Amino acid sequence: LSVEQRLLGAFDETSVCSSLSVYDWNYREQFFNLCGVLLEDVLLCILMNKPLQAPADPEHLKQLKEWSMERSKEKILEELQRILFRLVEKRFGKNELLYEYLCGGLPNLSVRIREGCFFTDFVI
Repeated sequence: LSVEQRLLGAFDETSVCSSLSVYDWNYREQFFNLCGVLLEDVLLCILMNKPLQAPADPEHLKQLKEWSMERSKEKILEELQRILFRLVEKRFGKNELLYEYLCGGLPNLSVRIREGCFFTDFVI
């Protein structure tokens, strides 16, 4: 729980609440991994080269879809791991425990990105 709180606390409250409310407007009353939802949104924003607070426009969507179709799920996973490593290194000073913990959801996310099926402010 403390690891998740560190991740959530690394982003401004408005961005966190915005990401979570897009996933589920009633997120405060739900039982799901808030950290995983935010991390997915952050990683997808990085892949689309868009700010976390900005909604994805059709060009972002097209770019991500084209990018994902050119790669296997293994290559997508490698890229997600690389991005996550840089994120943890920059925001948490190479915290290996946090990196390893957050990597747990990446295999699932890589498959969903490859298949165009994930949650953020849009759905492919």
